[in-house]
Amino acid sequence: MKVLSAENERFSKAKEFMRRQMYFVCLEYKTEDRFRILDKTLEKTGVFLILDECTGISSKRMPIYKSSVDVKNVGETFDALDGDDFAYLDEFDNESKEGYEYLLIIKENGIPYDRALDLTEDGLCEYKFKAISSILRGYKIYDTFFYNSEEVVVLTHKSDAREGDIKIFEDGKELRKGEIITLLGGIGDTFIMFSLIWEAYERNKKKGIDTYILMNEHNRFWQGSDYCFFRALPNLVFNNTVENNFFKSRKADNLKDMNVSFTDDNAKGHIFELTAKVLGIEADIDPYIHREVLEKIIFDSLSAEDKEYVDATIKENTVGLQYFTGQFVDGVVVANSSRNWGEESVKEFLRLCRENNIDIVVTNGKVYGEGEDVKELKRMKLPGYVYAISKMAMVVGIDSSAGHIASFFGKPTVTIWGKQSPFDAFNKKISFRALKKNYSFWSDDGCCDSIKPEMVMEKVLDIMSGAVKLEDKVITYSDTEDCFQMRIIENK
Repeated sequence: MKVLSAENERFSKAKEFMRRQMYFVCLEYKTEDRFRILDKTLEKTGVFLILDECTGISSKRMPIYKSSVDVKNVGETFDALDGDDFAYLDEFDNESKEGYEYLLIIKENGIPYDRALDLTEDGLCEYKFKAISSILRGYKIYDTFFYNSEEVVVLTHKSDAREGDIKIFEDGKELRKGEIITLLGGIGDTFIMFSLIWEAYERNKKKGIDTYILMNEHNRFWQGSDYCFFRALPNLVFNNTVENNFFKSRKADNLKDMNVSFTDDNAKGHIFELTAKVLGIEADIDPYIHREVLEKIIFDSLSAEDKEYVDATIKENTVGLQYFTGQFVDGVVVANSSRNWGEESVKEFLRLCRENNIDIVVTNGKVYGEGEDVKELKRMKLPGYVYAISKMAMVVGIDSSAGHIASFFGKPTVTIWGKQSPFDAFNKKISFRALKKNYSFWSDDGCCDSIKPEMVMEKVLDIMSGAVKLEDKVITYSDTEDCFQMRIIENK
């Protein structure tokens, strides 16, 4: 399996290309005209930053293109704005004008879009943020706000950050106070967190406070699809990692950031427990208290074709297997190999399934070229995928979406852990175990393939026969520390 990583030659070449081809368009305007400028700019692009001055920026490190000629010469990545209330700057003179500010549009000239590179853990978006931070050396966050649902970041070279809530504007008018909730990115994460977010929404509603969900404009999975998880809530969006990395340094009482635990050196707990704390909700709340709401949102969007296919494919005793997380892009597998069960282990487990007459279906596609006799789930929209897992008897596999969806529907799961263990994630003491009816295998060498197919099959047979009954209780971080329903394989 060929895996693309940040060290891959393809990634290195793309970074160098981006560094040479990045350019900027800078608008100078009176601060009082900010909203009019935003109206015009957002018709063209959402990838920009606002600077309160243009001091300390070297034009040598920052190619700036003027509207009349140069913007057209660098291609169609940006259509010039028209207006009398701003001026294009073709260079920084390091003399800012009193009562003016500067809108810096960030573009690339002719960089071919490479979805494989976009999906790497240390992707090009993060690299762009570092490159622009270097160019804007000395600038720091001053303010963030939302205008017509779009995230806007204001940087400063001289002032302290503005304190207080993050404001939300619509057509130039400030809306009433709202609580902004940022999401974790995965499908499985949503099935862990949904009830917490919905509970926060209902409590805020009783207090007369609006709840907003902040999501990535380029990940339209969340807001553009017909089965949006949070369709009842207004959405706010950020357009790029550059902007959002600055945004994340903003402190505000009305910002509830689920990612904050990953920057807290003292964080310890299950991600559900930690998120409940961020949202101000008691940690002992039933994690699936609003399951019916999410079920309705998803299944109302289930197509008749996908339902018919699932009903014909998934039987009462079908076991799902997800051994891989990643994507095929342009003939390349983009994945974190430390989380995936290896080819030999998977093929041996499938052989054991046949030997024990287990109706097994692979949920992630035949990554290792399994034979025709291996049943796989066809590609479907999310409602079909969720519906298929809800019909299975149990799910076996790595820490990924299938296991969390199965737990959401009260199905038993067996998890095979790799470098990310049931005790920690992203070098923090944070657990992402399925919340209920889970049995976990983890090897202390952090290798999925140290967990042998025979031991996994033994546990699967015990659960299916009823010899082992997984408890229908919330698995806390303390439970995991006590090795509740878990086996550790010592290989160090």
